Amino acid sequence: MDPLYAPDTPQDSIPQESEMDAAAKEKHARRFNRGLIWLGAGLLLLLSSFAVNFLLFHAGGDFSVAMYVLTSLGMVGILKGMGDILGF
Repeated sequence: MDPLYAPDTPQDSIPQESEMDAAAKEKHARRFNRGLIWLGAGLLLLLSSFAVNFLLFHAGGDFSVAMYVLTSLGMVGILKGMGDILGF
């Protein structure tokens, strides 16, 4: 099996495991925070969809567009947030 780095590479230029672990943890933390934001936005869209549908239904208006658009966007936001949190 070939070595990962050329034999003449100085040891100082090879990234150490702690540096790689720190970079991976930082990347995961950024994705996790971004996932929480997406999750919150999706939940906010779903709650606003419920409120708009509730009001339009009792007012006798047409609520089909608001129901499908806001609910679909809310679910996309939740799925995107879950994907970021879980690391997909």
